Amino acid sequence: MTASAIGRTAAGTRSDAELLEVVERLWRVPDRHREFVQDAQRAAREHQIDAALLGQLTDLGLPSAGSASGRLYDRLDLTNAALALRLPNARALAMRSWAGSLNSSDTQVALEIEIGARCPSPGHAGPCSFDRSAALNAVPGYAPGPGTHDGVLRRRIDRQSHQCLPELRELASLARPLQYHLLPMVLRADLGFLAETGLADCGLAALYLTQEALARGMRARSTFGFFLARPYSMEHTWTEVRSGGAWVAIDPHLVNLLTDWSFLDASHWPPHRSIDGCVLRVADEDPDLITHYGAPTLLTLTTRHISEGAAR
Repeated sequence: MTASAIGRTAAGTRSDAELLEVVERLWRVPDRHREFVQDAQRAAREHQIDAALLGQLTDLGLPSAGSASGRLYDRLDLTNAALALRLPNARALAMRSWAGSLNSSDTQVALEIEIGARCPSPGHAGPCSFDRSAALNAVPGYAPGPGTHDGVLRRRIDRQSHQCLPELRELASLARPLQYHLLPMVLRADLGFLAETGLADCGLAALYLTQEALARGMRARSTFGFFLARPYSMEHTWTEVRSGGAWVAIDPHLVNLLTDWSFLDASHWPPHRSIDGCVLRVADEDPDLITHYGAPTLLTLTTRHISEGAAR
């Protein structure tokens, strides 16, 4: 799907019933987890929620708080509203690149990922102080940069065909009722919240599917690492199941999202199809790869193809 096609999907006046469904979903997240920091200008620029649409949502109960300069909104609420309404923002374009990685016909690819960290609190007193985690330093192919917040990862990735394992069909089907929803950090491992609301981000969905696989007698684990895509990879969590002497990566929650958006062909991408070759394992859980005075940072993972000889 092209960017213009995404725009056409998003175009037109939204009915109150459609928007009310979005607002109701947002309110499943308790209000205590919100930070009202984004104004109408940020809503339009970052999320493609224009003033008219934002006004409609606000009138229907979109969580907000008053300020001297106008109403303020929670960033995750705006992100999730834009996702639910399929608006043509940067995240939608990123999703298209993820689908491109899954659809790639390359059987082997050499990648270079420039890993950098952004200060989580710009304008603070004194210089920034970053620390790399032991998990990042231990990733094969990673070379630290001259600073404490940068480095380069070079890897050769073997992309075997994305296999469909019939024994994972039932497990993967458990993700179908879930609604993709970006969550505040405190809820990302809360299986009770998932059971109550039906909302899950990739990390919570992976935890849920891993627990369900273990309950069914499978060998399974949640895995944190990178989803590999150009021009930007992303930090990601998925489920791995032991099959045929190897760990097989599956992510039915993400596959469902991409097929729902028509970025992937559902006839070729059933939710139990593996995503091997598009992910790079780092650890069992998110170890905060680079911290700033002990606090997590936002990573940039600029990704490009390189020659085979330059990668391990």
